[in-house]
Amino acid sequence: MEIALVRPLGYCMGVNAAFSLAYAAKKEHPEEKIHLLGLLVHNEDAMATLERLGFIVLDERQAPLQEQLEGLNRGDIVVFSAHGHPESFDEVAKKKGLIVYDATCTFVKENLSFARANKEKGII
Repeated sequence: MEIALVRPLGYCMGVNAAFSLAYAAKKEHPEEKIHLLGLLVHNEDAMATLERLGFIVLDERQAPLQEQLEGLNRGDIVVFSAHGHPESFDEVAKKKGLIVYDATCTFVKENLSFARANKEKGII
């Protein structure tokens, strides 16, 4: 049997960007609690590393994410995951005066825009 390794190994662009944004939030607010709304990425080891660094994971397996977002206090810091989120989360964050870092992947944003536009046209 022959095994071929595909290069490059590692995370996709969206995941790398999400990590960079989370680390930037931590650097800008070193003494503050930083909440990750959902799993920033689908990688348990990576999430465990973020928790060890002091990030607080708001996990949808514990309670609905919107409910957890609504439970944050004015001025709290939240990082939206790379996977995208409902537009209602932006409204909740704005209303509550949260500091938001949106790590939504560029490709996810494009797909969401495409889907919303086609839904408005009645195509999907």
